Amino acid sequence: MPAHSSPISLTEQQMLAVLAAAQPLPPQARSAFLEMCATEIANLPGELGDGALHRVISRVQRQFIDSSAATNPTPPDRVCGRRSSGPAHPSNCPFAHDGAA
Repeated sequence: MPAHSSPISLTEQQMLAVLAAAQPLPPQARSAFLEMCATEIANLPGELGDGALHRVISRVQRQFIDSSAATNPTPPDRVCGRRSSGPAHPSNCPFAHDGAA
């Protein structure tokens, strides 16, 4: 049974934000992500504002993305979309390729 027992009240925009944050995760991790978000939201003191929701989403999503990256690493060139034989490295990409910064 989930740690929270009563329904969590979210605005439509807040619910859409939680659901959108689940989309980049592997399909098999989305349910656990939503459950963890719900548990953390239920444990927040006071009213749930957009800022607090964003912090919960970011913290929980980071845990899932970090654990996914540890088991299924993505090469940097696939992250920013540059192929090793492609055009110059995008200046806004945080990853270096072939010595490029």
